[in-house]
Amino acid sequence: MSNQVLFVTSEQEYTSKSLELMFAEGLQAESTDHLRVIKSSNAPSQITLEVNGSIIADKFRGRSDASLKSDVKEVSEALDTIKRIVGVSYKLREDSNESYGFIAQDVQRILPNIVQPVGEYLSISYLELLPFIVESIKELDAKIDKLCS
Repeated sequence: MSNQVLFVTSEQEYTSKSLELMFAEGLQAESTDHLRVIKSSNAPSQITLEVNGSIIADKFRGRSDASLKSDVKEVSEALDTIKRIVGVSYKLREDSNESYGFIAQDVQRILPNIVQPVGEYLSISYLELLPFIVESIKELDAKIDKLCS
């Protein structure tokens, strides 16, 4: 039996029975060297889609509803945090195209919660940098306002 990924649009809420329904109605794609589905051994309900290549979409959305969260705090010292992260250009060993990003091991020292192992490599949750970027802009704007007044 091979691992498979399903791409399904549904207006119904996900339940454990939904998988059988999605399997029956969804588009199936076998895992390959370029596309893998990884089930977390630490949290069996979590599945990672690993793509070796590009993902092109009109939108990426993450659940952000207040009812899903607890212990909410504003991000502090955002500008100092962002200033410690070093952006780099690089080429992947199997690709000659220049890319831009960060080194996960470096980011892990600064923001360990946004770096996680996926398979044998570390991955960065780039979307989790956005609150730090937004708050950094606000801090810079306040400094500019202070200088201009």
